[in-house]
Amino acid sequence: MGDQRTKFILLHDRVGYTVKRTVLSFWPTPVLRGDLLEALPEAEQPEDLNKIALVGIDRKSLRLECTLECLTRLSDEDANLLLAISSLEERYQTFVDRIRLDFGRKILPGCRVYVTVKGISRKLPGVVWYKGELPSNNGTMFGVELIVSIPAFLFIHAVDASSYGGAKGKISV
Repeated sequence: MGDQRTKFILLHDRVGYTVKRTVLSFWPTPVLRGDLLEALPEAEQPEDLNKIALVGIDRKSLRLECTLECLTRLSDEDANLLLAISSLEERYQTFVDRIRLDFGRKILPGCRVYVTVKGISRKLPGVVWYKGELPSNNGTMFGVELIVSIPAFLFIHAVDASSYGGAKGKISV
């Protein structure tokens, strides 16, 4: 994520704005709970010491000014784990459910996990072989090798349903 500015998760829906640089205009934009933001540099902070100016981590054109009561500060590790969750509501629920977030922190290569795969009703056992960032994705990703075989017709169905050519799954406790 580049620089080391303080990162936050938004706890309540707010209205921010999107900066359109091509025409130098600002568009009102909903900012939903679960959005990840980082503090703007000190020079761009408001004079009101009860407020903080922020920019979206994965939407750099997004700007928000709000009170600190609407936010919770995140470590870089937690911000990266949450950033990999694309659904804002699921991201928020993962943040609230500290057990899931703690579990994500503790997973290391070699750990045995159970994975939920779209289109398969039961959780499948696997081994984590990679934890880190990927050039094509934001946040901390996990590479998991499934220990059991998936029937070919289920795998083909999962691949066809996926927009990127692979079965998509979630690691669960």
